[in-house]
Amino acid sequence: MKNLLLILLTILLFAACKKTEVLVPTVTKSSEKLILSYGFLKINNPSLSQDITGTINGSTITLDVPGDVLVKDFIATFTISKNAKIHISSTEQISSQTTNTFEKVVTYTVTAENQTTANYTVQLNKVGLIPLSNINLTTSYYIYSQRENFFYTNMGNIFESIHGGYFVDEFAARSFYDFDKDGDLDLIGASSNYESNTGLPIHYYKNTNGVYKRDNTVFEGSIPTYVHARQSILGDFDKNGWMDVVIIGHGYDKAPFPGEKQKILYNFNGKFTTKELPLPESSRLPFTHSGCSGDIDNDGDIDLFFTSTMISMSGIFLKNDGAGNFTYDASIFPSGLNGKNYYTSVLNDLNADGYLDLVISGHDKDQNTAQYPNIAAMPMILWGNVSGKYSISNSTILPVISNYGVSNNINIFDYDKDGKLDLLITKTGDGSANLPFYQGYYIQLLKNNGNKSFEDVSVNVIDKYRNDNPPKWIIWLRPQDIDNDGDIDFTSEDKFDSHVWINNGSVFKKN
Repeated sequence: MKNLLLILLTILLFAACKKTEVLVPTVTKSSEKLILSYGFLKINNPSLSQDITGTINGSTITLDVPGDVLVKDFIATFTISKNAKIHISSTEQISSQTTNTFEKVVTYTVTAENQTTANYTVQLNKVGLIPLSNINLTTSYYIYSQRENFFYTNMGNIFESIHGGYFVDEFAARSFYDFDKDGDLDLIGASSNYESNTGLPIHYYKNTNGVYKRDNTVFEGSIPTYVHARQSILGDFDKNGWMDVVIIGHGYDKAPFPGEKQKILYNFNGKFTTKELPLPESSRLPFTHSGCSGDIDNDGDIDLFFTSTMISMSGIFLKNDGAGNFTYDASIFPSGLNGKNYYTSVLNDLNADGYLDLVISGHDKDQNTAQYPNIAAMPMILWGNVSGKYSISNSTILPVISNYGVSNNINIFDYDKDGKLDLLITKTGDGSANLPFYQGYYIQLLKNNGNKSFEDVSVNVIDKYRNDNPPKWIIWLRPQDIDNDGDIDFTSEDKFDSHVWINNGSVFKKN
């Protein structure tokens, strides 16, 4: 028994003298190295119109970015795995703070807590229309405005009157151009029938050593006709290297205003083949008063636009397939402007962003709009953009003139040489007060101040900008350097009814 107690005492003594050991658990560092979310927020990138969320598929991050956005000095917003770090090369990235250029491939390296790494590549897809720096060269206004495509002359000495005596708007639809490529300017024009809904033949005058002679042989088949031609625009719509012509007419100008079909004259080797253009389906033809053309979808061909009344569509866009075949696209012109009395139009890139802007005007006030204000057509610029669509929310309303609520014509030129394109709008009487309907003229010059803002400077810049007394309006004005001194003046288009304003450096002085 004593021996047993001695053994137990020895064991207890040994246990009491042994050092206590503490067990430390092993810690495993995380291997997580994921980018969990990624995008560009408008608040950090002011050139965006909305936030863009990226799609993460494996090691690739894909984002759809508008085609007109420069992805330079962009800030990304992201989340990554807990305790991980993210770098581009040796630069640590901080969400919503670090700036990078995404014009080239960007690769992120995510480093996990255990120092393992994973790479992610950012892929940007440009969506919408890519801006074109030379977009104005595609417009009918560019062709019209070139000095070599016009000379100031008395057109009454060329056109053979249909009505027994030439008058200034008898051939309102007219264009000079070297259609046969023989080195001189020919002339095409179409007149109006004021007596009945019957078409009158288009006139073509071939220029031979400065002598104009009417030539019907340029028309393949029968001579095309118009009831009431209003405007002529030019463009190589089928891209065959020869200048085509679109004559725009509104039809018989008396109730019930039946409207008119629109035609394009395709030119090849100086000969014209006529084809009707596809207009929107409607119970009647549109009363089509003006038109213009340009590459509105930035795809390398020339599209068409017409103003229209008497049907629900106030603006008609026809898209070109590249071979001169056109299709009506109702989605381009804002439906909120349908039913408005727009009568004149021009396409041009006014803010130099690579997209064509549409300037439209017409009857913002007359005896009809006074009775039916819902048809009043405020002069405005519909700004082109990456979507290829126009909207009222992205527009600028232009100043109106009391008693001169009718716009006839819009021209574009940089009158003060500040690098910004200005607007010259020809107006006439709206039938209010003591000024009869379509009597008198008012020349309105709108200075482009940038940031989509225009200022009316007519009173200070144009001498005799207003005349209430003449019985006729000025049908067309044309910017040109009439005195060959290097700056732009403007004149009437036809010397038969001569109006000349000379630019003296500070004002346009009427001669």
